[in-house]
Amino acid sequence: MLCVQCIKNGLRWLLYLLAASAMALPAQQHAAAQAEPREGARRPKIGLVLSGGGARGCAHVGVLQVLEELHIPIDFVVGTSMGAIVGGAYAYGLSADELESSVVRSDGRRPWSSLLMDAPQRDRESFRRKEEDRGFLVDFGLGYRDGQFRLPKGILQGQNLELELLQLLPEAHDLQSFDDLRLPFRAVAVDLANGAEVILRSGNLATALRASMSLPGVLAPAQIDGQSLVDGGLVRNLPVGIALRHDVDVMVIVDVGTPVDSEEVASVIDVSAQMLAILTQQNVDRSLDLIRGTDVFMRPALGDISSADFDRAAEAVAIGRAAALLHRSELEELSVGERAWAQYLQKQRRPKQRIRIADVFIDNHSVLSDEVIKRYLHAASGEELDLDSLRVDLEDLFGRGDFERVAFELVGPDEQEKDLIVEVEPKSWGPTYLRLGLALEADFRGQSGFILAGQINRREINELGAEWRTDLQVGAQSGFNTEFFQPLNTDGDYFVSANVGANTREIDAFSGTKRIGFYDIRSAYTNVSVGLFAGNWGRLSARMTRLSGDIDAQVSVPGFTGQDFDDAFLSLEYELDTLDNAEFPFRGVIGAVQYVSAEPALGATEDYEQIAGSGAAFVSAGRTTIGLLATVESVLTGDLPIYRSSTLGGFLQLSGLERNSIVGLNKAAVAGIVRQQLRGSVEAFGFPVFVGLSCEAGNVYQHRSDLFRDLRYGGSTFLGLGTPLGPAYLAFGLMNGGDKAVYIYLGQIF
Repeated sequence: MLCVQCIKNGLRWLLYLLAASAMALPAQQHAAAQAEPREGARRPKIGLVLSGGGARGCAHVGVLQVLEELHIPIDFVVGTSMGAIVGGAYAYGLSADELESSVVRSDGRRPWSSLLMDAPQRDRESFRRKEEDRGFLVDFGLGYRDGQFRLPKGILQGQNLELELLQLLPEAHDLQSFDDLRLPFRAVAVDLANGAEVILRSGNLATALRASMSLPGVLAPAQIDGQSLVDGGLVRNLPVGIALRHDVDVMVIVDVGTPVDSEEVASVIDVSAQMLAILTQQNVDRSLDLIRGTDVFMRPALGDISSADFDRAAEAVAIGRAAALLHRSELEELSVGERAWAQYLQKQRRPKQRIRIADVFIDNHSVLSDEVIKRYLHAASGEELDLDSLRVDLEDLFGRGDFERVAFELVGPDEQEKDLIVEVEPKSWGPTYLRLGLALEADFRGQSGFILAGQINRREINELGAEWRTDLQVGAQSGFNTEFFQPLNTDGDYFVSANVGANTREIDAFSGTKRIGFYDIRSAYTNVSVGLFAGNWGRLSARMTRLSGDIDAQVSVPGFTGQDFDDAFLSLEYELDTLDNAEFPFRGVIGAVQYVSAEPALGATEDYEQIAGSGAAFVSAGRTTIGLLATVESVLTGDLPIYRSSTLGGFLQLSGLERNSIVGLNKAAVAGIVRQQLRGSVEAFGFPVFVGLSCEAGNVYQHRSDLFRDLRYGGSTFLGLGTPLGPAYLAFGLMNGGDKAVYIYLGQIF
């Protein structure tokens, strides 16, 4: 009996062990599969499908981060618009963390919001383009070519975006197939000619991505193989069907599209946006019908993040991570073990390598000579390629204002040595450009003035970049000026220019603070200048001017009935401009110093010398800006003609006084301002809004020895608006003597 019982107990324990082993076997097998797949075993082919959505597409980066953390390999990538940019960069070989660095840009690089603007950073603009910015003329993008007035193909040309993509993906040019990337990739675009879907599968990867994101009417179409291509979201914002055509077993699908707004549609812009959202949603719904039960679909809860909110990129990335983690259990079924993951990374990651430049070529479609373009480039054959330096060079080249597109390619079979090809395309609406402007000033004392102005600028007259610019204006100051400007060398450092012009302006006459009359000054002039540029931030010039005119009293001015005058003088002038913004600067310096010597031998009726200087400097911390403005004018010798008298009064020039209400031969003035940009003003009003105050001191003097004596003090509070017509101000000024003034001002101040 004892033996029988022992046998029974032994059998019972044996059964327990067998059962436990059977229960543990699947887990062991799963662990083994995770550690290393069996030889010959096939893992599912995984496709990644990324939708368009503008800034909302930054959520794709957060999803990719989770996929990498869970060791989920991707075998095929397809994307539309921002989904194409993120997906294409990942297929190129960038990691999810590198993509986060690119979209969040916490390292001080230009934010993505500025990358979607065409204008170069102002420190990259040429000095002549800065000079135009300082006027009150507005560039509406109107040009004249082949007997027709023309407009750009889009509000934006995509220059900064393309340079960003080229720098991000420098070795993806002239690809026979996007299957040759680290991961096979496709992007979706639309042929603007017929509305047909175009699947981009070869060529220049950066251009393909830009095409997929070119929203019609906003971003100019991309030209690929003779086709004008625009945003693929119009026909397939969620390209599920394309992934299915590539026989993927499982799709990871991320939809970040902007949902249809159920709020009231109140404007034409709202109507357009709503129609676009409806059309996009309709094609997304068709794609959703193709999703299978084995696929992983996620729609990050992006809430009120709009397609333009690139300043919320970090938030969108975090939301993408959260959305992916909600599907963790589904995603973990697709993960692989350490060895398989290491093999995948070796395949997906593009190794960092140095590229040597074999030679530099210029693909030039403009009138400018290749030598003019080459002078902007510091890259040379035999040197190692520095992408950051190359980008700065191309931004400087674009800052000339002559080109619609500036780009580069790296070509050649050798992975470590490539030819650098720089491509320049002139503006399709040039080379003649038209600008219009309006300036307005009113002080609520019955005094007001306005100026309507226009400018015609014919550029690229010859291979050195000569220009013929004509300015016309009517109103409080009427006149014209026409200038021919000729660079003297391919570097563009030296120049000669000639001007012819005439103007009429009205000057009020005051006794104390009482207006006693006014007079008109009419003059005509010619001048010739020679000079040189100090990079794109300074200019030194010497000028000879011949001028004649008359002064007529229009309302009785005691002791003055009028006079004719002739003047001829030599002048030497240095100008400086490093402002980051011409309208509401946050940092930088602007100023000019001029020495004038009238020469009776040249025809001047008066013999005098004068020196004048003015400038402004700005620094900022966050939204707060501090500025310092100063001006000094002094007669060194002789008698200054009345038309060159110094005046003070007006906004930021003793703001409590009427404009030009105190007159003298010499003047000195200084003003300090503090300005605060209102948070959320751009989002709320569509333009920046500022509040500020100023403290001012100054006076005019008959004698140079009296400069800075008996200063008058004042100040102002003001509201500033960045309108489409230029900066606008509403200001209240007050003087220490009780004088006060209220201003409405439209036009440049600095």
